[in-house]
This record gives sequence, structure tokens and C-alpha cells, in this order.
Amino acid sequence: MRRLWGLSVFSILGLFLATATLVQAAPQGQGVDQPVSKAAVSDDDDDDDDEDDLPDPPAYFDEDGAAGEKMKIVWCLDRSGSMSQNAGTFRGADGNPVTGSRWDRCKAETSIALSQLTPEWEFGILTYACTRDKYSPDLVPAEESEVSSAIAWLNGHFPWGGTGTGPAQAEAFHHADGGTVEGSATCWLLSDGQPNCGAQGTIGHKTMALAANGAGHVLNTVGIADFGNFAAFLRELAEATGGVYVHVQ
Repeated sequence: MRRLWGLSVFSILGLFLATATLVQAAPQGQGVDQPVSKAAVSDDDDDDDDEDDLPDPPAYFDEDGAAGEKMKIVWCLDRSGSMSQNAGTFRGADGNPVTGSRWDRCKAETSIALSQLTPEWEFGILTYACTRDKYSPDLVPAEESEVSSAIAWLNGHFPWGGTGTGPAQAEAFHHADGGTVEGSATCWLLSDGQPNCGAQGTIGHKTMALAANGAGHVLNTVGIADFGNFAAFLRELAEATGGVYVHVQ
């Protein structure tokens, strides 16, 4: 009995030493805790992604465009003299077919988009010819009363003058820098023709506009009946900021 007991003790001791040697010899990073650690990191990343998910801004001229990082949206709208030209039949602000000018169509589409914003959004509107006019000095929340006021303000503008696109979009980018949160906004620029005041040529207008975009706002552009170099100008502005160019007749 004493001899068998001694053998059992030595056997147990040997098994313990062998197990310890195997554990020490296991390659680093293959322990049983490793998959659990990776899953934890993935879960945290998923949570962060959820926090960054934002609702899409409203479509404009039935186009989604590209969105910025925050719930901020700014429109820069050409109200030059050429925007008084006939645009035929189009969708009115109430969704029913109407006839009118390019500017009437611009106002209708912008009113539709504004009406689809929820109060969590902040917005700004700038109209321009060779001079510029903003709805509000700062971005404002898209509350029902504010949206109604902005639509009424927009309807009080009429086409006249030249086309100072570069200075206008530069001011619109600075406008988008504001708001209650930092981060890039979704911007829309609408124009129907050649920029001809405020900078030298399309290159000068493009350079002026992009130089003001230090915050990296996304700019989507809409060209109404644009063509040739004017269409290329709007397309290049959008592509330079990660935005989308849209052509409408």
C-alpha cells in the first residue's frame, strides 16, 4: 500500500509538470481568451458605428446626392436674370404639375426638400446674383415655423443680375461652418449658366469656392439647362468635394 501510494503521488506530480510545460510552450496569441477579445473589439466598433449613423438628408430634384457628417444642410441658389427663362411644366411645391420659370422650379424643389426636414436638422439658404442674400445669419433648426418662414422668404426673391457663383458658394461654405455642432454639412449649389461676376472665369470661380471649404463640406451641384463648360464647372465642383452633379432640363 505505501509503495502504491508513492507511485500515485509521483504520477500526479509528473502529469502536473507536463501540463505546465505544454502551457508555457503554446505560441503567444493562441490562448483561449483571444477570440473573446476580438469579439469585444468588434462589438465596441459596432456601437461606435451606430452612434455615427445619421438619417439621410431629403432628396433634391429626386436625387439623393452625397451627405456630410452632421445634420446640417445649406442651399446656394442662383437667382440671376437667366433663371427667369421658361422651364415648361414641372412639379410644384404641392406636388402637382405647374408651369413657370427656372427660378419657380428652383423654389418649388427647395420648398419640398425643406418641408421634409425634421427639427433635428439645421439649415441655411443663400440666394445670389452678383450680390448675395441669406435667410438667416446663422444656421437655424428645421422647426415647422422656421421652415414656413424660410419658404416665404424664398418666394419673395426674383431673378435679376449676373452670376457670381464662386463668391456665393464660398459664403455658403462659411455659412455651413456654423451651427451648434462641428463637422461637415450637406450642401447644394444650383445654377443655370456661366459665372460672370465676382471672379475671373470658371477657373477663378472654382478656385474661390473650393478655397473656402476648409471644413470639408460635401457639395452636390444641380445644373438647370446647363451645357458645355458650364456643366463641366458644376461637375468639377461636386467631384472635388465628394459630391454628386445633377443635370436637369
